[in-house]
Amino acid sequence: MTIQFFAILLLACIGCGSEHHMSLMEKIERAAPAAAAPATDSGVRLFSVLSRQDKLAHFPCRGCHTDGFNLSAAAKRPQERRSHWDVELRHAPADVMTCATCHDYRDLNHLNKNNGEAVSFDEPSAVCRSCHFQQFKDWSGGAHGKQFKSWTPPRVRYNCTTCHNPHRPAFQKRWPVTYPSVPRRYP
Repeated sequence: MTIQFFAILLLACIGCGSEHHMSLMEKIERAAPAAAAPATDSGVRLFSVLSRQDKLAHFPCRGCHTDGFNLSAAAKRPQERRSHWDVELRHAPADVMTCATCHDYRDLNHLNKNNGEAVSFDEPSAVCRSCHFQQFKDWSGGAHGKQFKSWTPPRVRYNCTTCHNPHRPAFQKRWPVTYPSVPRRYP
């Protein structure tokens, strides 16, 4: 009995030959999703995000903004103010953040990271992580945000702007929903 115990213990320590045992994180890092933008800048695709660009009502931006991003000219032309009448930036104070903080004023069909790098509208999380790095870390690890479809590869997640309005990301206060009254059944 003792000899069997030590034999099993020895085999457990040695392992099953030269095959490398991968941790769960190593397996996730090696899994290649089907399609979409990488979720990190490291080049390792942990998961994909749902496409957003085809759902934007005013895309491509260059359809109207042929001369780039000129706020002072837009203020003088009422027709340009009307096209974005519903956009109100309530993300950060005006001295900290303007439209050009996230929108690439050189090419309006792209977003802008805080280091000046252009990003596709399908990758808003790359822009959000510039300031919200802790939330991005939680999101990329699965603790923040929603999984779309399955947890098994290929993984697809909702991006930040699926749930959060980028111009007003905080959720509005809401009253809790009450359950409908169900009549009790008596024997």
